[in-house]
Amino acid sequence: MAFVATAEAQQKVFLNKGNKTIETVMLGADDYIAFGRPVGVPEQAKVEIADLTAGKNYVRYKVQARTADQPYYQMCVSESYLKFFLMEYFGGASLSEMTEAEKKQVFSTLMQAGGYGFEGIGTKEYTIADGEKTNGVTQFVAAGEAQYIVVCDLVEKDEKLVLGSELKYATVRTTEAGVSNLALSVEYLGLNAEGKPEFDVKPGNGFKSLHLVLGSTKSIDEFVNLYGYSALMYNQGVSFSAEQWLHTPASTRRGISIRRTTTRSAHLLWMPTATG
Repeated sequence: MAFVATAEAQQKVFLNKGNKTIETVMLGADDYIAFGRPVGVPEQAKVEIADLTAGKNYVRYKVQARTADQPYYQMCVSESYLKFFLMEYFGGASLSEMTEAEKKQVFSTLMQAGGYGFEGIGTKEYTIADGEKTNGVTQFVAAGEAQYIVVCDLVEKDEKLVLGSELKYATVRTTEAGVSNLALSVEYLGLNAEGKPEFDVKPGNGFKSLHLVLGSTKSIDEFVNLYGYSALMYNQGVSFSAEQWLHTPASTRRGISIRRTTTRSAHLLWMPTATG
């Protein structure tokens, strides 16, 4: 932006910020003033992450958009899930050893795969809370685990919105889990007519989410030792919000499909956990 002085021999120009005069400049007949971004101050990105905080089972942040009509895609993904995603699609690469370009490739691949994240537009604040819906999608957030918030601008291509080039991410760790006073019981009912085990799971009132895992004692112990308990329950189990559990038929709650093991001595465990 620029303006030109009038034809008078001298002009006194005051540069103000609010009600305060920052500088006074004397201009000649052929002088002009141009305004630009100060050296070293980057231009605002199309989308950025701001005001990132976390609690026991939630993450809160703001997506700062350059314009009110800027569309974007965002997601909140746990570090443990990313490890499994890397094993499946990136040969077990370590996120901590990747370059920024490689990390962004991982995030964009996950975004394009679908099933994770959702679209937004303009500057907005978001809360991703365990067992609650955000933008119509039920979220599951474990306590005591690093969470990645990722946002990327969307651009129009062939009359569709696709990921743009400005991808940003930030990390935050949720508060460690405490000891809940909620009641939770599980009872083995035996095999049904199809030879599948059935269980009666009764979570207490006030729970936010329920996570169920069925596996051999050996496989569960090995997994927990390698990745931790939250990674097991949130990434390898079947997850329900309180609302989803309430509307799940009793027959579906009881029946679990599993592969028959060739090791007859293997023990099968039903491991429920609830957050509240």
